[in-house]
Amino acid sequence: MDDKRPRPKRKAIPVRVKREVVERQKGVCPCGCGQAVSWKPKTGTKFDHRPPLRLRDVNEAWTDYIPPQHSADHIDAVCQEEHDRRTFRRGAGAATRSDSSEIARERKREKERAGEVKPKHKWPKGRKLQGRGFEKGSRPMRRR
Repeated sequence: MDDKRPRPKRKAIPVRVKREVVERQKGVCPCGCGQAVSWKPKTGTKFDHRPPLRLRDVNEAWTDYIPPQHSADHIDAVCQEEHDRRTFRRGAGAATRSDSSEIARERKREKERAGEVKPKHKWPKGRKLQGRGFEKGSRPMRRR
């Protein structure tokens, strides 16, 4: 895979795909909260790609992802709280990785493969830090 090419741009989810997702979920958030979700704008419903687009492979023509980003089977309509939990892992599920941390890890791996990783410090390789040393003489013992 050629890492020099730009990844496909994220496109707005069409209304027909949003309707299909909401119908598949029967108008209820899949997290179990029971909150209603809608395809209409300004209702608080978030559409979440599963797996996230950044973690998907790109097709051979570099025009879309595998699976495609507008595949209704790989999009969930969720409430705001569930979207934040999945994306940032705040609250009860904080021990597991979030989408944002997984994406950061993947970007770092891509940079390592491309040889773009910068060293964590600018100290010359092979050179050691010199310690301040200790007094060679003996210290007097304190009395009790």
